[in-house]
Amino acid sequence: MLDILKIALVFTAILVLLRLKWNIGYVLLVASGLLAALYLMPFPAIASTLRSTVTDIVTIKLF
Repeated sequence: MLDILKIALVFTAILVLLRLKWNIGYVLLVASGLLAALYLMPFPAIASTLRSTVTDIVTIKLF
């Protein structure tokens, strides 16, 4: 039940920020940070995920 409330909070934040005409990239960045904070994701896991995302070949091809 607590997980549903956390996800609902993040979804509500996404809707509010989009309603305020924020850039979608910034909204998704804030939402992912909020999810990491709400689920108490450890910093090494965040850094590892960020590193693997930035160096992934698909991400590089998108640029």
